[in-house]
Amino acid sequence: MTTNIDPIENADGTVSFFFTFKGLEQQLKLPNGPVLARDVGPITFTLTFDASGDVVSFTISGEKGPHPLTDGGGYCNILVPALS
Repeated sequence: MTTNIDPIENADGTVSFFFTFKGLEQQLKLPNGPVLARDVGPITFTLTFDASGDVVSFTISGEKGPHPLTDGGGYCNILVPALS
């Protein structure tokens, strides 16, 4: 489940958007095999743009629960060793 709040206009002229994902958002599983990793629990991302629409930052602004696919460098760090 994804929830969003209204964008926030920051004092420096940038605008921030917040996206919160709850529950089991990502799971990496081999076909007919084990689950290698899953991201579970709420995680919030903040995406900030400047006045011209360019991305200023993209950060994790809140996190609870294990998120190895997000924290651990992504899919390749988990998938490649499992296939080797």
